[in-house]
Amino acid sequence: MSGQKFSRGQSLIETLVAITVMVIGVFGAVYLGVFTIRAAQTSQLDVVAENLAREGIESVRWIRDFNWRQAIDWDTGLADGQCYRLEIGNDGAPENGYPTLTKIDCPGTSGSPDYRLCLDTNLGQYFHDALGGDCTKIGKSVEPSAFLRSITVERIDDYLQVTCLVTRDGGLGSVDYSVVENLYNWKQ
Repeated sequence: MSGQKFSRGQSLIETLVAITVMVIGVFGAVYLGVFTIRAAQTSQLDVVAENLAREGIESVRWIRDFNWRQAIDWDTGLADGQCYRLEIGNDGAPENGYPTLTKIDCPGTSGSPDYRLCLDTNLGQYFHDALGGDCTKIGKSVEPSAFLRSITVERIDDYLQVTCLVTRDGGLGSVDYSVVENLYNWKQ
């Protein structure tokens, strides 16, 4: 009889251990799924930030090339040590598609505003609010994004060093993405 009581108690302990192992396994699988989804979202934001930084560099290169086509100095409109906000238009005016740079206070300086990009959710396009106001006042499909962008141009000897800094705000803090490129007057 005493062997039978021991056997029943052992079954109860085995059942509790099995349930504990199963619960730990289920929680581990759920945590892994949540972690994977969060990593995928972060990775997507990283790609967007890197592309926004590259777009800033490409726009400054476009301005240099445009200056050449207009037969003016290659660095016209690209002041040394100046920070810029990028606006895009398509006939030389920001509202029509071609890139233009607007001077801003460099991020990190006292009193520098938040250079947050707006996101048009219908078009999937990021842009700076040309009026410097609240993104939500522009239209129903426009909202503030998680990204801030500034472009800095510095003259070093016979070339311009262009740095585009994109900061991504996230749940775990902000992350900076920086692309640096040297632009030369190779037509000289």
